[in-house]
Amino acid sequence: MNALISIVKALPASFAPAMLVVMHVPPERPSSLACLLGEHCALPVAEALDKQPIEAGTVTLAPSGYHMLVEPGRSIALSFDEPVLFSRPAIDPTFESAALAWRERIKGSATRRSRRVVHRVRLPLPAPPLRRS
Repeated sequence: MNALISIVKALPASFAPAMLVVMHVPPERPSSLACLLGEHCALPVAEALDKQPIEAGTVTLAPSGYHMLVEPGRSIALSFDEPVLFSRPAIDPTFESAALAWRERIKGSATRRSRRVVHRVRLPLPAPPLRRS
């Protein structure tokens, strides 16, 4: 959580790309993640709605219990498909759908497991984070 707060805190109000965030949140209770991140971010932060347009300069979160997919028409689709490795939302469906919709325009970061998804769709991988000793 602290890493995500650090990332959104560093985003200037002029940050133009859309940012999609997928974080595992238990579906049993409402998430306050959008509110928490919004307190530290100069950009609008909100949970995704089905068929919502993806807008530049926003941070959009996958809601708990749904996979967040990117549609070719620059909108979001929420899916109740089976969990991926016991998780819904999961990053794999988001990366896979974004890669198909946006091809070379996507940039991202992921866990080691999800990096195989980025390889499979032939996207350039971001450099791994530097570890401090």
